[in-house]
Amino acid sequence: MKVDVNERLENRLCEEKRRFETQSNADMKGKSMRDCGSVEVKKKQAPLKLTSSNYLSWKLQFETLFIGYDLLGYIGGSNPCPPKTLTTNNSTGPNPAYNVWVRQDQLILNALIGSLSPTIISFIARATTSQESWTILANTYVKPTRGRIKQVKNLLKNHTKGTMNIIDFIHSIKARVDELAILEAPMDQEDLTDKILDGLGDNYKELVHAVQARDTSITFEELHEKLISFEASIQANIKTDIHLPITANPTNRTNTTWRPQKFNQNW
Repeated sequence: MKVDVNERLENRLCEEKRRFETQSNADMKGKSMRDCGSVEVKKKQAPLKLTSSNYLSWKLQFETLFIGYDLLGYIGGSNPCPPKTLTTNNSTGPNPAYNVWVRQDQLILNALIGSLSPTIISFIARATTSQESWTILANTYVKPTRGRIKQVKNLLKNHTKGTMNIIDFIHSIKARVDELAILEAPMDQEDLTDKILDGLGDNYKELVHAVQARDTSITFEELHEKLISFEASIQANIKTDIHLPITANPTNRTNTTWRPQKFNQNW
């Protein structure tokens, strides 16, 4: 009877061991697949490619994805590479966690490389980990230097709307101003407003005068809204002029000179 009990106990322990090993292998395989899949999703959800002028936007799209997939530790350093081997009971063997970590890190690095414009890829050509490439890019575009600050200010100096629509023009200026803030050379709100107004064309003179006549400064958000509305007014008047009938009698020709709608001077 004692032998039968011992045998049954031993068999049960063996079954539990096999079940544990099977579950552990499945968990490891599932984790590896989830890790690989998460980076593939990020490639699709991070369409913005890094250029010399959009680092903050590019960084934001990746940071939010890394946080969402619990991968921020790879680029931030809080999840370092585990040892390549493990020693257990005086026996040294390969560490499975090392291979999983390396595969995930290289997929993250590949996703970062795929999001760079061709002229920037060379900056991280020698990087071997995602953290190393992330640090190189941060030092290149965020580390405050006199040369970089001067470069950004020069780009702002003669920036005008030209043929851009108003949204692209405002956002291009805001991106430079945000970059100066990161470089520890922030621009005052009123200086930002003046910079935007100075870059507008003659069609916006009425709006410019109204903003400058205010007793209180206008916020960026409010100015953004006013400019979009004013541009819509300009475009609506242009379309009206195009569809007016043409007459051969100059004395009967309607004066088609347009003027944007009057804005409330009490802005």
